[in-house]
Amino acid sequence: MAECDLLIVGANGFLGARTVAAAVAAGRAVATFGPPSPGRDLLAPWRDRIREISGSMTEAADVMAALSGSRPRAVLCFAAHGEGRGGLMRAGEDAPDRAFAMNVAGFRTLLATCAAAGVPRVLWASSTTVFGPADAYGPVPVDETAPCAPRSIYGLTKQLAETVAQFYRQRTGMEICAVRPPLVFGPGRWYGGAAERLDILLGAAARRERLALRVPEERFDLMHGDDVAAAFLHLAAHRGALAPCYHVNGFVTSYRGIAAVLMQECPGFHPVLEFVPSEIVYPLISAGRVAHETGFQPRLNLRAALLATLQENPP
Repeated sequence: MAECDLLIVGANGFLGARTVAAAVAAGRAVATFGPPSPGRDLLAPWRDRIREISGSMTEAADVMAALSGSRPRAVLCFAAHGEGRGGLMRAGEDAPDRAFAMNVAGFRTLLATCAAAGVPRVLWASSTTVFGPADAYGPVPVDETAPCAPRSIYGLTKQLAETVAQFYRQRTGMEICAVRPPLVFGPGRWYGGAAERLDILLGAAARRERLALRVPEERFDLMHGDDVAAAFLHLAAHRGALAPCYHVNGFVTSYRGIAAVLMQECPGFHPVLEFVPSEIVYPLISAGRVAHETGFQPRLNLRAALLATLQENPP
């Protein structure tokens, strides 16, 4: 079978589907790998322009069949354990055994099989939940060298997966790069989780509904899904060497700032926000390394990201 540019693992998820859309729009030859997604079909608009391969990342034979059938120049992995609409962190707390089986053991299977198949480059979605509470890091945004101290099962599985990735990078010479995005939002994100209140705020703004909402008072990092997709495609095509890990980020914001933009862009929308402390405040991150070493810069600022989401999901 003909060689493709990218094999996207976990393409039926939010970030995977946004990356498929961006890759197809850029003219890349794309194959996808993963189980059928029950109840939603985020790949429907591009189905006639991609090659779909069914299987599970936890099964080496399935992974090898996908690699043999696509012969990708790079593998992009977004697969993670997720059940229900509570988000990946909630899914990890509810079913830790399944989270470890997919996010750590399944990921190890993917890397080992990629190495056996001679895949030169693997990019995968880690998470800034590998960090602990912000007050343990000081006032300066943290870079990729900051110590991990996860407080969730999901964050722990991502920290362990990073250790697995570094092991296979050193053992095989395969270029494996963890990409750590912050909180991500945008059209097609069907689950709640940490961005649920942002989704509620955006939905009410689009419909000009009256809204009273309790929201975190702290500033946080935020990134649109299309910019995360752009980061993965940029790194997949980068001709230089990649570091083992990169932070990517869109902008620093707050619910106060988000509401101010939405009130300007959605006349008649006047939410009543009650500001409360977050259960956990993650440190702000520095994304200077990826910009310096690869030239990647996000395209969307806060206003543009909010408008893009509202325009794609009109009331």
